[in-house]
Parts: sequence; structure tokens; C-alpha cells
Amino acid sequence: MKISPFWCGVFALCLFAACKKDDPAPLEIKPDPLLALGDSCAYQMDGKSYSFTRQNGFQIGNAQPNFKLDSFVKGTSYYSGDKDSVMFSRGYDFNSKEYDARINISFAKKYNKKEMEKNVLAFFTPKNGLDLFQPGNYSYPIDYKREHTQNGVAIDLYTSEDFSTYSKVSIGSPTAITLESQRQSRFEIIRCVKLTNGTYLLEAKFNAVVFDQEEKVKKNVENGYLRLILY
Repeated sequence: MKISPFWCGVFALCLFAACKKDDPAPLEIKPDPLLALGDSCAYQMDGKSYSFTRQNGFQIGNAQPNFKLDSFVKGTSYYSGDKDSVMFSRGYDFNSKEYDARINISFAKKYNKKEMEKNVLAFFTPKNGLDLFQPGNYSYPIDYKREHTQNGVAIDLYTSEDFSTYSKVSIGSPTAITLESQRQSRFEIIRCVKLTNGTYLLEAKFNAVVFDQEEKVKKNVENGYLRLILY
């Protein structure tokens, strides 16, 4: 049977139209508006507002939890602590030439060494890197950089004087800062979300009481806000 060239053309056009009809329309990929956001920190103290958009990298630290001075014999100090665990901390620095000021916010948590791995610098780091940044409320450990018994967030402020949320008195000396000192303080991570480029956006709000190094002067930090891009 002969098929007319006309009907061959019509048949081919019908197949082409059917294929075109079945093909889904291309999806429009909208840019993630959160990618335009950068690191930021702000707070008020003594009626003055401070804001920072320059984040100078971060630090990581390891310390021995439940650290204590056992004895001091003939000029030598003897310490003990929990050798199966590590107090891991990750701190972020912001500074501003405009205010001649700097702020450091550190996140600290005790981990069993089984929950961690050693990196090339011989530091222990958590296997779950986002564990420090889960949304929720966090306390201010008053023995940060001393006995390391408490998890939470530590803040250092550097203006004309240095202030912090924790005691900077040496471990062998008593401190006037107690848990009651931060009873009304709050640090809340509002959200920590994954962005389309694989990084994470963290937002937090906070208020705290900070003390000078001699623990004789204390000030209120209010309306604190933190935004970090986590890699």
C-alpha cells in the first residue's frame, strides 16, 4: 500500500506536537534571597548602640572538662579533670573601626571523645558539626576557661575596657560571678537553616550581664542580635 507524502508529513507533525505537549515546561529557578545576607552582630550597652558587619574568622578550642586545681606543692600546681571528654568551643570575632570596639561570641559544649574526631591540627572536633547551633535557648557558663563544667555561650566585649559574661579570675582564686548573676540573661538561636549553596544561616538574639576583669563593674547588654553564615 502506498502512503501519500502528504499524510507522512501530517503524521510526523502530529508526533512532534505530541512530544512537545508531553514535555514539562522548564522550571524557573528563583535565587535564594537569604544568600544576599552576610554576617552581622549588634547590641546596646550604656545607652549606646553598636553594630558590626565585619566578621574576622573564627577560632576553635579544646579544653579538659571538670578541670580543677587539686593541690599546690613547692611551686607546682597539680590539676585533674575528665580525660574521656573534651570541651569544644567555636568562637566568632566581630570588630568595627567606627566604634573602636570588638565582640567575640563563643559556643561551647562537652563531648565524649567517641563523639569526636581528630583533625590535621590534632584538635578534637564534633562529628556532627551543627550540634553547637541547634535552635533553642542557651545559658552563659560562668566557669568558661576555668573549670569547664557548663555548656553554653560566652561573650567577650572589647571597648575602652574589657567585659565578659564569665569570670576571668584564675582558677585557683574565688570568683564573685555566680549562676544567679546571669539568671535574667538569655541567648536564643532563632533558626539555623541550610541555604541553596550548601552553607547555613544562623540567627540569634541575646541579652546578658557582663563584668570587668576585676569583677567590680557589671553592665547590661541589651537587644543583642547575631547573624552568622556557617560553612
